[in-house]
Amino acid sequence: MSDYDEVIKLYGTEGFEELLKEVEDSNPRFNDLPLETKKFAIGLIMTGKVLGKVPGLNLGYYTRRIPTIEEFLTAEYIGDTSQVLFGKWKDDLIKVFSPDSTILQWSLTGAIGTGKSTVGLIAQLYNLYRILSLRRPQLSMGSDPSKPMTLQLFTVTKEKAQATLMDRVKLLLKQNRYCTQVQHENQFGLYFGDPLVEQFTPWVDRGEEIIFPHSIKIVAGSQDRHALGEDVFGGLLDEAEYRLGAQGRIDKAFSLFDNIFERIRSRFLGVPYVLMTLISSISHEKGVMSTKIGQMRGDPTCRVSQYAIWETKFPEALKEDGHIWVVRGTQRHPSRVLDPEECLLADKGKFDIPPGCEVFKVPKRYQKDFELRTESSLMNLAGKASMGQEIPFDDLTRVEDKSLCPVLHLQAPLTLPGRPATKPIREQLPKNLFIATPNGLRFRRYPGAARYGGWDGAAVSTAGFAVVHKELNQTGRVMYVADLLLKITSVNRVNLEAVKEFIIDLRDVYGLSFHTFTADQYQSEQLLQKLTSIGFAQNVKLLSVVKTRNPYDTLSTVVAQDCLKTGQLRDLWQELEGVYFEKDKVMRQYNTSDNNTSHGDLADALCQAVYNAVQNPFDIPTNMYIESEEHKKALSKTWVGDFKQIYGEHDGRNDSRVSLIH
Repeated sequence: MSDYDEVIKLYGTEGFEELLKEVEDSNPRFNDLPLETKKFAIGLIMTGKVLGKVPGLNLGYYTRRIPTIEEFLTAEYIGDTSQVLFGKWKDDLIKVFSPDSTILQWSLTGAIGTGKSTVGLIAQLYNLYRILSLRRPQLSMGSDPSKPMTLQLFTVTKEKAQATLMDRVKLLLKQNRYCTQVQHENQFGLYFGDPLVEQFTPWVDRGEEIIFPHSIKIVAGSQDRHALGEDVFGGLLDEAEYRLGAQGRIDKAFSLFDNIFERIRSRFLGVPYVLMTLISSISHEKGVMSTKIGQMRGDPTCRVSQYAIWETKFPEALKEDGHIWVVRGTQRHPSRVLDPEECLLADKGKFDIPPGCEVFKVPKRYQKDFELRTESSLMNLAGKASMGQEIPFDDLTRVEDKSLCPVLHLQAPLTLPGRPATKPIREQLPKNLFIATPNGLRFRRYPGAARYGGWDGAAVSTAGFAVVHKELNQTGRVMYVADLLLKITSVNRVNLEAVKEFIIDLRDVYGLSFHTFTADQYQSEQLLQKLTSIGFAQNVKLLSVVKTRNPYDTLSTVVAQDCLKTGQLRDLWQELEGVYFEKDKVMRQYNTSDNNTSHGDLADALCQAVYNAVQNPFDIPTNMYIESEEHKKALSKTWVGDFKQIYGEHDGRNDSRVSLIH
């Protein structure tokens, strides 16, 4: 957007018109200018485009000259902190507050002890200093002049916010020669009217709040309601990695950050003096900071600063010490320090990096730390997310067998009161899934093998269904082969009667024999009662795969041993990658980008089916799983026609929604 477009968007807004009138009333020479000139000048000032460029005009808008960020990082404004601020952070602060910066959100993460919290506070205080330099802050930012404006500081608890953030803010304010602590707000009037005294900003310490003129304040808390009802222009959330909450859900931790940011963005849209900072050391790959970093990268309004300890404190360490190479690994390929021969290969770019891993240089002074405590050193010293044992599905590259049926999306009939489903769900299955026999259509792949099913009705309008059976590979290992991986969706509510008919059709129409069928607790009682009453399987029961780790641990072991085979995983790939363990709990990182509405239902259904199969040791398969390329090519030819019709030519792994049309 051009400067002109940005300015004219402000025309007619309440704050714009009030500020224009006040400047006209108090500046006769300005009042003599043509109306369009006056309007454009006010607009330029409100957007900050003329900061420091038109001194005479600025005097009517600012009470003092605003220092550049480089000037603010000196002892005059931040005292002795200027002597210990690392160069890496100075560079980042300059970029965040450059005249052409569009940064609204800044994540500071990485290693422990690099000064992230101090830098985040300095950023917020510089932004606050700019606002306090406005002659009429609320009007200039388009807010109600009678309404307080707030900078919110949050951490794990309100007490910690007070002890770790507010106390440091007060110390920084006391070091700023232009900020003066007074005993009461009635003393604020002493600092107005004279250009000499207007250079200074008075403030009052109220313990949990710091009060400035014009009803501007800093508030500490642990929840966004601690400053409810006030206009928030800035927020700092510290130690977000530890806000996962009782249920461990990442979205709960981020709701705080997002709630504050939405307040800022909605109230001060287009105003330059707003900033949200998220600060924490980094934990595992599915942790808060890793998740947020993934969301922020590539967004021009966001900046991510993630540094190792040596990049901030000892920037010359790699040159001075020499280096070793470290692998940040996965569950299948654990993190480790490379041996000397491997380091030589890495220096030449010839080291074969395992799937899902990365290698990076570490100064030799940290070699012993990484050798003794590799995972913790990755997080605490290198500032990298640990993958470790918490990520059960870090490498799915050997799961897919494209001769098998891929993940399919079926559309459930609409739920209409008093009206039966018009078309059976089974008719949406690809025709090449079956072969014709004297007894009717049968599954093409080993139709006589015992089947294991799992149903997960994770949401009202979507559900997952999986069917697997066992085969035996050429080395005698049991393989778990997926017959069906189905996403069943509806535009309103999944028709459970139609689903029941479909599941029963797998037995009665296509001849599958089920040993075990399970379902989670969500809307499954009637389904299980019906299947039990007709003797659908030897075992029909409830099974939750998220209350304990055991089912997903089982599925993870099967995958790690290369014993699970499916067709193209498509969006199931993302669902499985989103599963992680936090101690004994199963967690899930939901990815709702690209219209992906997945809530893990298909992953849970697959987990149920495989877990059911593993729990039956008496089912010893005799059907062979042939891994030769010739066999795969021969089988895959069966699917080519339907696949291209249904999915198109592309791989589709990242497709968020695939439709079946016959």
